[in-house]
Amino acid sequence: MSVFNYCRIDEFQISDRMRRYINQIDNAQTVADHLALVMSAHPMVKLFSGRMSSGSRLKAIAEHDWEEFGQAMRAVPRIARTKINNIATEAAIFSNGEEAKFWRCVSAATR
Repeated sequence: MSVFNYCRIDEFQISDRMRRYINQIDNAQTVADHLALVMSAHPMVKLFSGRMSSGSRLKAIAEHDWEEFGQAMRAVPRIARTKINNIATEAAIFSNGEEAKFWRCVSAATR
């Protein structure tokens, strides 16, 4: 379930300011998705491009720091969530009424 469905408030008009905040959140999520894609491809390119013997390739795969790779990959959603939380918190501060209620919910949901 997306946070927008979780925090849904029926029957209120989306202002231009709110639309800009939603676009910022969409952009942050897109950047995070692209970052995860590039990060996941990096070891494959590093380990499987270029000419080397199968023994050397197996050694390179075994010696690759997969723990660090896993930690880096796990950090991407946390970074995206923090960015989205920062956007929602700012939106809550600069909104009022139903919009402020919505953004406070999004901020709380992304903590």
